[in-house]
Amino acid sequence: MSSPISFRPGFNYSCIGWLCAITWQAGLGGSTYIGGTIVQALFVVNMPNYIYERWQGSLLTLGFLFIAVFFNTVLARRLPIVESIFVFLHIFGIFIFIPIWILSPRKVGGSPLIDFYNPNKWISNGVATLVGSGSPVSALIGFDCSVHMGMLIS
Repeated sequence: MSSPISFRPGFNYSCIGWLCAITWQAGLGGSTYIGGTIVQALFVVNMPNYIYERWQGSLLTLGFLFIAVFFNTVLARRLPIVESIFVFLHIFGIFIFIPIWILSPRKVGGSPLIDFYNPNKWISNGVATLVGSGSPVSALIGFDCSVHMGMLIS
């Protein structure tokens, strides 16, 4: 530890508290941003006449943020019912996903690792890969890592 022994409990708890608060804020902002841009990406992929605007992604992000805050404040007493509905939908989704996965057309084994998609004409495939990997990487690192670290320390 970097603090003197007499300061450790208070110092550690205050650091953990600030880390938890900042992490929850970053997690909420990051997850709503990912949700909003995923919905906008679905529009881009499935609607050929859709014109991509950055403010629309921001508006979708704010919509996801409003839904999250609304569910956790106004509908807090109904949250267990909503969560049980989502659990049922996830389990039901498995039964839909498995037949689609089995019946979908297959590609050659190394295709996902050697085929690159660069529709925006970036300088190279490497730059296009790095630009496109921002959202998946932020989803995998987990915004709540400091919360879990704080639980271990306390």
